[in-house]
Amino acid sequence: MDRLMKSRWERKNMVCKKRMRLFGFVGVLLTASVLLSACGSASEPSPSAASSGQTSTITAPTVVSLDIKTLLTVDEVAQVIGQAVGEAGEYDEGTTLRFPVEGSLDQYVDFLLLDADQAAFDDMLTNFSDLTEAPNLGKAAWWQAELKTLLVFQGSYMISIIPNLDEKEDTLLIMARELASKVLERL
Repeated sequence: MDRLMKSRWERKNMVCKKRMRLFGFVGVLLTASVLLSACGSASEPSPSAASSGQTSTITAPTVVSLDIKTLLTVDEVAQVIGQAVGEAGEYDEGTTLRFPVEGSLDQYVDFLLLDADQAAFDDMLTNFSDLTEAPNLGKAAWWQAELKTLLVFQGSYMISIIPNLDEKEDTLLIMARELASKVLERL
């Protein structure tokens, strides 16, 4: 029995490490997109503005151009997973929502949204192994079973749904697809 518990712990630890690498990569992608966007968005003040003493203010672009909280609700997540969930926490500069399962410390559903183009999405996919295509969802969609992660590209957005729940892989994929569909309806 002790060996079984150790094996489960090792698997959970390995999955957590892979998730941390995924979020690290997303963070790097996020930072790069902000920096690249900021480089091309600065404009010099017009001669008339300079002569009138006006100055221009350069602001950093947002990481995501939508209010992520409007795309997926607590009630929708609870209905899809069949469990009560708490209020979503917002993380990573407004790009990630975490819906914690009530009464559990390690079960949750994460929803991530980034502004991205097809090339950035395709590049991000190269960091994953064992991807399975998830057809008929957005322009492109892939499932990574070990990380319980559904990756979707639609328009100018990259979506990630991570149902970290104690369910079978097929059930998790169905849940993730349903949640992604709700998000895609609002994009």
